[in-house]
Amino acid sequence: MGKVEREDDRSHLATEPEMSLPKIAVTMGDPAGIGPEVCLHLLQNKEVAEQCVPIIFGDKVVLEQAADQCGLPKPQKYICWPERGRWAMCAGHERDWIG
Repeated sequence: MGKVEREDDRSHLATEPEMSLPKIAVTMGDPAGIGPEVCLHLLQNKEVAEQCVPIIFGDKVVLEQAADQCGLPKPQKYICWPERGRWAMCAGHERDWIG
């Protein structure tokens, strides 16, 4: 019997599985303090976005008012738990979104 040459396809081993970024929860803090502005800056920070998906827990209206007053973009994504009256804002890639 002759030796059979075969090409061993291991290309699937060369790629690493895509891992999602960790989700980091941050509370807004005192609505009358600097917390809302700090949270808005956090959502715009590209270095942070490369390392994690920041999720801000706080009042949507307060954060949007702070964005208007500071000239910062409003959060793009929202999660609402109306039965608890709570909001969360999330930045990051769509693949990292929690639903």
